[in-house]
Amino acid sequence: MAKKNFLIKKNEYSVIFVSYVRSSPCFSCFRWAALCLLVILLFVGCSSPTSSNSKRPQIIVDADITEDTVWESGKDYIVKGLIFVHENALLKVQSGACIYFSKSENEIPGRIVVSGQLKCLGQDSINCIELLCSDNDINKNNYLIEFEDSKGIQLFNFCKFNKMDKVISNTRSQMTISSCTFIECKNIFNNYKTGSVLIEFSNFIRCSEAVNIDLSPQTEDSEIKIMNNDFEDCSDNCVFINYSNVYIQNNIFSNCETGICINYFSAVDMLHNLFDHLDMSLTFTKSTGNVIYNKFTNGIHFILFEVNSDPSVNYNNFLNCTKGKILLGKNCNKKINLRYNWWNTDKIEEIMQTIENSSGNYNNIDEVILIEPFSEKYVENNNSVSYMVNQND
Repeated sequence: MAKKNFLIKKNEYSVIFVSYVRSSPCFSCFRWAALCLLVILLFVGCSSPTSSNSKRPQIIVDADITEDTVWESGKDYIVKGLIFVHENALLKVQSGACIYFSKSENEIPGRIVVSGQLKCLGQDSINCIELLCSDNDINKNNYLIEFEDSKGIQLFNFCKFNKMDKVISNTRSQMTISSCTFIECKNIFNNYKTGSVLIEFSNFIRCSEAVNIDLSPQTEDSEIKIMNNDFEDCSDNCVFINYSNVYIQNNIFSNCETGICINYFSAVDMLHNLFDHLDMSLTFTKSTGNVIYNKFTNGIHFILFEVNSDPSVNYNNFLNCTKGKILLGKNCNKKINLRYNWWNTDKIEEIMQTIENSSGNYNNIDEVILIEPFSEKYVENNNSVSYMVNQND
């Protein structure tokens, strides 16, 4: 079964363990006192960085960072307006700090543009770095954090992003996003042109258009890896790939609309991913790649092959599809390699009934795809992992 992750959310609730003797004459008073204390702790724990009730030091950031700077643990840093991290400067954010994006006095939305280096160094799921932005301060035209020709490796480690739009944009920079949590965010990460990127051990919960990789025109000096992540209850595309070569391994996609859209002259290597309860797991348009050792289950449709796509789809498990396992779109290549998969049956006529000729262009589907031979038995592919706490169902 799929491995699930359990998020530990910071500052969202407080818990009081109260031991008492029910026969005590002071029990009723003690109970109400404990209840009042709980309400107070909940109010304080959920206060925003700009709340007047917050006892954390609040630091206004409204000037460029021109030299090495540390944003310290336990403090709230309120970014007002446009801030640049200059080429030779390093901004290091310690675990437990909070970054809040806010408009400046002249209504310029808060955002950070990095030409130097940014390292957000959260320690774990409790001592993480929170990044926040209210609805009134959302920047609709630009990303909150932009990297362009930045120096060194940019790092986000154990960061928490909550209800944010247009979060990170990367152009020609090296970046690692590791062990982060994105909750109800949209347009989370966009990578343009060149740049080496690793996205790993992160959670994308109820997000939309989470990861966009577009390296047009395609270059050979870019390395994109998406590994060991959990995409859950996401709308639109979880991952969109355009003009890019991407390695995708050990991810979980569950209860989402579309898992991965591979578009226009892209090539993907996909291994040991789990696609569970998706409307559409994969789409290929003018693209290719290797789809090997993945598990597709409980979906409406599994794979759509569109114009001039010829990936090799082998040694996968296709189980419990409600409509069509495979959709053949307009002008897809003939002889698509679907050999050595397991379809939960060894009867060729049953397999062919779940392949849908959606374009109506093909008189004989068996002339378009290659199915035989197929696996003789079904083998579990449960290598997908999520960060934090892993537990088998």
